[in-house]
Amino acid sequence: MSVIRSAPHSEEAYEAYEWVSHLYFYRGQYRSLMAIMEQRWAAFPNKKERLQEQQTIGGFRGVPNQILEHAEPSRVPHGSESIFIPLSIRGNLLCRKFWFGFVEAG
Repeated sequence: MSVIRSAPHSEEAYEAYEWVSHLYFYRGQYRSLMAIMEQRWAAFPNKKERLQEQQTIGGFRGVPNQILEHAEPSRVPHGSESIFIPLSIRGNLLCRKFWFGFVEAG
């Protein structure tokens, strides 16, 4: 985060935003994810990836940070032809396909 503070419009800051956003996503910190992405989009408004990113993760807007109360094994059913599954929180579809951390819009 220090590179974001010291040189907020540098290519290094752009990459730092990328790393931080992935960490928030993998930890279920969706409010934090959207906050850091809003900062990134404001700092780099002309990046061509911006619109695609906004469409891809827009479903996480307004979703709170997730809290793990207890861990237990789980199973996720999916089709025999695909390992892609729909991702939803509280019944709201966030994206149609989710695959081990990679989100596909569509």
